Amino acid sequence: MASIVFTLEDGSTIITPLDVDLITIGRAEDSIVQLPCPSVSSHHATVKARPDGYYVQDLGSRNGTRLNGVEIEESLLNDGDRIAFGDIQSVFYASDEVPTAVPVAEPAPIAIPAPEVKRIVDTAPPVTGIPHGASTYNPRPRVHPSRSVQVGEGGGCVTGIILTLLFGGAFLIGLSLRHYKVTDGGVLPNDLIAKLFSKVKIEVKDEPSK
Repeated sequence: MASIVFTLEDGSTIITPLDVDLITIGRAEDSIVQLPCPSVSSHHATVKARPDGYYVQDLGSRNGTRLNGVEIEESLLNDGDRIAFGDIQSVFYASDEVPTAVPVAEPAPIAIPAPEVKRIVDTAPPVTGIPHGASTYNPRPRVHPSRSVQVGEGGGCVTGIILTLLFGGAFLIGLSLRHYKVTDGGVLPNDLIAKLFSKVKIEVKDEPSK
């Protein structure tokens, strides 16, 4: 007689002989094969006996029924087929002999971890002159002390002499013009020199005769 061996989540097995034409499988209590697993729907699937063999049919379950890793709606069972009802694995045996060993569960897909990407940040060498924590470096221009020359210090004497000469020159020019008008064309320097020499008397002493 054909049978189905179910492997529960705790590792225990349930051997169900297919001695009737219809086997109901689900989480509900009215199921012939009750599977207490959250991934199994209340009325998950059925196994029917037909003249040409046994057929497994999914009843619109939430997590589906897979035959040898392929999700199906209805399919003919062959000896050794692996059937998954949600997360519960089972194996169909067409002969009367049922192996005592636990059937091999459907292999889970191998998850290949994504390669870990490590970002390597090269530490930049410290830059001399940039303040710690400053985002940008704004160098301050050097201010050289300018040497300013103050006019009032040390230049007062020179200024006084220049002003005196200017006033003196202006006075002499004005005096010469006035003398020119009064004397009707006389030149002040010449008249002064002539007047000075006319007053000078040269005295000559007579030497006694020998």
